[in-house]
Amino acid sequence: MIQSMHIHDILQQQITTALSSLFQLEVEPTSIAFQKTRKDFAGDITLVVFPYTKASKKSPVETG
Repeated sequence: MIQSMHIHDILQQQITTALSSLFQLEVEPTSIAFQKTRKDFAGDITLVVFPYTKASKKSPVETG
């Protein structure tokens, strides 16, 4: 039986890998947060990047 993954699970795994690679930041995949994208922006979901800006030493836009 093939286990299906929710898109959020897939994104959490990929983002965890990217944070580790780009910023040497180790986080649990379940700590990656998403929220519904505001109507004045394109897209369905938004990654909450504020928790990672200190480690990246960049603005939220650059961190994202």
